[in-house]
Amino acid sequence: MTLNHDICQCYDWGKVEMLVSPHLDDFLMTALVMQGQSANYHTGEAASQAIANVKDEQVRAILARILASNCD
Repeated sequence: MTLNHDICQCYDWGKVEMLVSPHLDDFLMTALVMQGQSANYHTGEAASQAIANVKDEQVRAILARILASNCD
């Protein structure tokens, strides 16, 4: 099992939402939730949408790993 596979297994869309929710304002959080209700939404897309607005370096590092792993 690779590191990429591990991060994708550990973080689904709901976990990304919980991870970033303290860091996003209400407008961005609402947009993230609305996107998450889309049938074609992927974990990597949640990470992509949130990463620019998260200042916490540890959270950004997790989001960057999700993006690099191209998680579904």
